[in-house]
Amino acid sequence: MYDELKKLYDSDIYPMHMPGHKRQEGFGQIKNALEIDITEIPGYDDLYEPEGFIKDALKRAAELYNAEHTVFLVNGSTVGILASVFAATKPHGRILIARNCHKSVYHAAALRELKAEYIFPSQTDGMFESIDPKEVEDKLKSADFDAVIITSPTYEGRVSDIEKIAHICHEHKTALIVDEAHGAHFGFHERFPKSAVGAADIVIMSTHKTLPTLTQTGLLHVNDEYYEKVIDYLQMFQTSSPSYLLMSSIDSCLSKIRESGSKLWEDFFIYRDAFTRRMEDLKHLKYIETDDPCKIVISTDESSIYATELAERLLNRYHIQIEMESAAYIVAIVTCNDSKEGFERFADALLKIDSTLLDSKDEQVSFERFAGLLHTKAQNNIYIYPPGIPIAVTGEVIDESMIEGGRIKDKRFID
Repeated sequence: MYDELKKLYDSDIYPMHMPGHKRQEGFGQIKNALEIDITEIPGYDDLYEPEGFIKDALKRAAELYNAEHTVFLVNGSTVGILASVFAATKPHGRILIARNCHKSVYHAAALRELKAEYIFPSQTDGMFESIDPKEVEDKLKSADFDAVIITSPTYEGRVSDIEKIAHICHEHKTALIVDEAHGAHFGFHERFPKSAVGAADIVIMSTHKTLPTLTQTGLLHVNDEYYEKVIDYLQMFQTSSPSYLLMSSIDSCLSKIRESGSKLWEDFFIYRDAFTRRMEDLKHLKYIETDDPCKIVISTDESSIYATELAERLLNRYHIQIEMESAAYIVAIVTCNDSKEGFERFADALLKIDSTLLDSKDEQVSFERFAGLLHTKAQNNIYIYPPGIPIAVTGEVIDESMIEGGRIKDKRFID
């Protein structure tokens, strides 16, 4: 495994994907890892009952994000979502889920044996849009729910009006959980969206997605009401031997952000803006503006290529690995550790590919090989990873719109 990973590092493949450190040295990374790889030994504190330097690190993190309480996650946002859903709901209770949530939300609901109902966000260019607060309000008026959970930002960088949604939830005495896994950088520059911290009851972040920290690192921000329950459930779902390497990576990164402030992103926005200007020259591919500057979305809907083909060309011909491709668009993740050369290589490649394309595809999607599945009920959750959003949830009827690019277009929830 090491040889394969080292081969990737030594290659010229540029990572337009997470983790946010982009395999470059800098803050949030750990040199000489074995020297500081320990477990809970006397004098070195305990993540779940911190009294020493871990407590100090958690306090610094909470102050940076203006949170009441912050906890380090070493099993990614997944464990934070599991613990949060359990902390905010009763067994066999009710939860309102945004239909574009990550698979871990559905796993949590199944484990807690919750009655789940969905909010279906609208779609544009094949992508889920933000959640309409009015839909949340209508659902909460129709029934009592223990909690509401939404994803903001989405995988493609769409951000919901969390303050308005939080106000609605609290009027109905319902907890709001926000999966902000892709928004750990929010609030650290005036051009970034505002974080959900301070509005929602619980906010989960993956620092490794858009900040320079090691994979599996994350943060959970929680208010007083749910703090003790969250800690209890984290001890059930998360490892009893949390990695000091991962915790140190988080603290090192956040310390650098605290010291540097918005200056940390000055070069990033110079490179990012130059990239955006170059995308104006696309003739067939389509550059899509998102709410989050750390996401680059390119649509293939109006061109003669599918997104999977675009991703393959970028990798095989131009040695650029993107984060994710769907049926109709690709997503790249860019961070403060991306180089000017990286942005330029990506722009060059997209423009060269674009120059070879036509305006439309020669063939349409065929459903013949899926004929045996149509109009049957899904026996398990069906999803592509990433992004891990179920195309069909157990019990839903499989139809043409699910197969055509995995797009959920209407409300097909089956009780």
